[in-house]
Amino acid sequence: MMHKILLLAPALLLMACGGDAQAPSSGSHPAGQAETQVIKNIDVEAFASLLQEKPNHIVLDVRTPQERAEGAIECDTHIDFYDSDFRDRVKALDHSAPVFVYCAVGGRSGQAMDFMKRDGFKEVYNLDGGIRAWLSRGKTTERCN
Repeated sequence: MMHKILLLAPALLLMACGGDAQAPSSGSHPAGQAETQVIKNIDVEAFASLLQEKPNHIVLDVRTPQERAEGAIECDTHIDFYDSDFRDRVKALDHSAPVFVYCAVGGRSGQAMDFMKRDGFKEVYNLDGGIRAWLSRGKTTERCN
């Protein structure tokens, strides 16, 4: 009996610790109807394409105001990652809307994406390589006030 338990332990551990980009959210749902999260890093082309395909999205720029002054992908939502109320302001966003998050190169936005996953956001896309990758692919930016 002990031999069988030891054989199952690694499989159970893998199932419990999986780092899949799609995982059940922690919200309460009726039995058997767990809502699926889509949380992932995507490249510039996928980011641009999904922006067009996903209505009612939020574009979240987590860069500093100085970085944002150089241009933004969309003049939508700006929450400086370094602000003391960053988490509270992110929590106030619509958790059911697709969120497209970016920073300069992808580090801060990746951390923001991880936070949003834990907070129960349904759909979050992080721009791999940040706005630098966006610009290097010839994409344009907007000036925001």
